[in-house]
Amino acid sequence: NLLSKFENIRGVQLFLDDKYYRTLMSFSKDLDGIKRMYQKQKDNPPVNRNLPPISGKIQWARQLFRTIAEPMKILSEYPGLLKSDEAKKIVKSYNKLATVLMQFEVLYHRGWFQAVDQIKTGLSASLLVAHPQTKELYVNFDPKIMELVQEAKYMERLNLEIPEGAKVLCVKEDHVQ
Repeated sequence: NLLSKFENIRGVQLFLDDKYYRTLMSFSKDLDGIKRMYQKQKDNPPVNRNLPPISGKIQWARQLFRTIAEPMKILSEYPGLLKSDEAKKIVKSYNKLATVLMQFEVLYHRGWFQAVDQIKTGLSASLLVAHPQTKELYVNFDPKIMELVQEAKYMERLNLEIPEGAKVLCVKEDHVQ
């Protein structure tokens, strides 16, 4: 962005091609750093403490994607910059990493989508159960049900598809609590 502002200065002949090339090389290093971070944290990504686990992982992957997508969008506005062999390697690396991050998101979303039906079966279990020996009553409520409601809310904020059963649970959240 700064280099494009220098281009708009009239009456001065600035040779910015070298600066753009350096920016591209810096972006390459950033790509490698994001790739290493992904490899290191993909099994247990850092999730904000207020987020449910699955939508937190998806948000983490989206943040990594935004980190690489914004610079690439700006660099792609200079097609002459991306014609060199080195630039083509960087674009290929970007495409691979972007694909991996999107697959990560899709994988976790599909897994959650399929798990919703299993969690919903906890709603059909009786709410009060008696201990076999002492006959003491216990509340039989699966905490995963409330986690499912929270996940559904965050998935909706992330503009991801939500199963019909999860939508119904969100509407009836006050009754479930």
